[in-house]
Amino acid sequence: MEELSKWMDDLSSEMVIEAMHRSVEKNKPWAYARKILKNWCKQTKKRNIPSIIIKRKVKEGF
Repeated sequence: MEELSKWMDDLSSEMVIEAMHRSVEKNKPWAYARKILKNWCKQTKKRNIPSIIIKRKVKEGF
């Protein structure tokens, strides 16, 4: 639970749900969703992009 809360604080609850959804679609464990979240988090920091933009890209099929 703490890890989920951290991810929701860092990105958003929508993005956490989307990562979990993608993981379930591929029949992958939580580690897969975590990797997705790490990648999204890196992209927001590396490019100095607000998470809202990444969130929009996720909805568009990022």
